Formats: sequence, C-alpha cells, structure tokens
Amino acid sequence: MRTRQAICLDPDRTDLGSLTTVQTLALIKDGTAHSLFLYIVIVATDHFQFLVRQLLLGELSLVFLYDFLECLAAFVLAATGCGYGVSLGVTFVVYVLAQLVIVYPGSRTTEEEQIAERLHKMVNEGADIIDIGAYSSRPNADDISPDEEMKRLSKGLDIIRKLYPTARVSVDTFRADIAARCVREYGVQMINDISGGELDSQMFETIAELKVAYILMHMKGTPQTMMQQIRYEHIIPEMLYYFSSRIARLESLGVNDIIIDPGFGFSKSVDDNYLLMNRLDEFTRIGYPLLVGISRKSMIYKYFGYTPEESLNGTTILNTLALLGGADILRVHDVKEAVEAVKIVSKTIQSVK
Repeated sequence: MRTRQAICLDPDRTDLGSLTTVQTLALIKDGTAHSLFLYIVIVATDHFQFLVRQLLLGELSLVFLYDFLECLAAFVLAATGCGYGVSLGVTFVVYVLAQLVIVYPGSRTTEEEQIAERLHKMVNEGADIIDIGAYSSRPNADDISPDEEMKRLSKGLDIIRKLYPTARVSVDTFRADIAARCVREYGVQMINDISGGELDSQMFETIAELKVAYILMHMKGTPQTMMQQIRYEHIIPEMLYYFSSRIARLESLGVNDIIIDPGFGFSKSVDDNYLLMNRLDEFTRIGYPLLVGISRKSMIYKYFGYTPEESLNGTTILNTLALLGGADILRVHDVKEAVEAVKIVSKTIQSVK
C-alpha cells in the first residue's frame, strides 16, 4: 500500500519540563535560555484519497485497481447508511509534539543528554518523525532574526543528526531561506509553514525547488498580531478559499505533497476553534491529508479555567473527536496517550461489520 507521509507543528505551550512557566519566560527574557521545540510524528495514510487522486491523474495501475474498487464500494455503503466502513483504508496519523528548554550557559554534553532523553522517550512510545522549530509561534511571542533562528535550529539539528542520523526530520519555519538551508545542510524532508506562504513570498517557489513535503496552515497576520485578527464573516468558507487558492498556486509549481492544517488557536477565538472541530469533515473534501493540532491549547484550558498542564484529558477527548471527524494527523505533546487514542479509534472503525 502506498503511503502519503505527513508532518506539521504548532506549539501552544511554554513549559513541559521541570521549569515553571514563569521561570522559563524569565530565562528567555534574560537571553539565558532558548526555547527549542521538538515535534514527533507518527505517519500513516489515507489510502482511499490516494487512489482517487491517482485515478483522476490517469496514473492508477492495475495493481491498485482492486483496492480502489473495494474502497469505493465501502465508501458508497458507508455514505448510504449501510454501516460498513472497514475497507476505507484510512490509517490515522499522529503528530506528537514535545517542548524542551535548553538553558545557557551549560555544557554541550548536558544539552545533548536532555535532548537525547526526550527523544528516546518519544521514540520508544511510538514516535516516528522529528519536527524541530526555533521560532515560537505562541500568541504575542517575540520576533527573532533569521540568523538567530538558524543558530538555534543548527544546534538542535546537529544533535538530532548525531543521535538519530537516519531520523526523518521536519523543520517549522515560515522563512524560505531557513527552509532551504535546513534541507540542503541537514537533509530535512519536510517544511512546516504556519503562515501558509504569507510571510515569505519565496516560500512556495522554494518548496517546489526543494521537492519536500509542505505543511500549509491557516493563520491571519503574524504570531505577534494574529489574536487581533479573529473576526470572520463566514469562517469555514473563508478558510476553504484560503486553502484552495494556495493549493492551486502550489500545484501550478509542481508541489503535490501537501498537508493542510486549519490552525487551531491561530487567529481564532475559543468558539471559532470548537466550530472548526464540529465541521472538520468539510476540510477533508480538499483532498489532501488533514492535520489537527489542539494539544493542551487554550481552547481547552481557557474554557475550563485551568492550565496547559491540566489539559491532557481534554486533549485526548478532542483528539478522538478530530479522528472521528476525518483528521489524518494529530499534533500532540503526549505520545503514549495519542498513540492509544489512534489505536482505539482505528480498532473501533475496523470492528464495524
């Protein structure tokens, strides 16, 4: 079975380690610490969508024909209420996110040990792809220069390539030059762009040249201004137009390994986020893998009035809803819990006879 691999990121936390949020922010403000985000992805596929696209492109071989017809029959039966959906061939993707705060000054060995410990834990719990970012996309996060972003990324990528030389790696950046350097110097296979090409006019052309997977996320404004841009006349149609217009541009450049991300928490109110979750299936019609990232985000802890650290249960519930709504990729902080959610949902769907 052919697979369409995917990855993406979007942190909404400040601390996942031993430091408190206040301590972490103080260190970052002092310039004595850098936030380095590590994201892990477990990759899977939507076999049905892949076969449909291959058929439309005239590239479907006889080898795939039987699978396609079986998937089509299952799809029709499910759509007509016959309660049969086993052969849809959907395997959910889990995108697992973790955050590591590296404190300076400190020995290189200590930094490597911290990263190694976190990576070992995530990989052992089922993680498959590492996504690393150095530019915080939290609301109102400080801007950093391209040189500083690349400096932070290089440190993390050097360590990851040393400890996991064959690991599949994605980089979170909205800067085309940074994306190009990471692919060429470190063999990064995927680029995640929270701005959907809006913050660097060269990003789409760069992705086409690099021939790597691209995460297309919805956001208005910048991380510094996005929460001042949360007004929509009709949010779902506006977002569908946003994606369709950018996908058309990417496809015209020869880019077809695209993952779409509605951008939960980015230029959206708490109510907007729950509306998106309720109508998530509308984004599956675009025809590309759908990523959902709601792990420990404000749509959970603001709604209940507590902290990100107390939001694991809410995260698991929303992840389950997202999977049932058609998500191919889940972005989470907690690997073990995410893997269990995916396995349970997949098992439940496969048990329908």
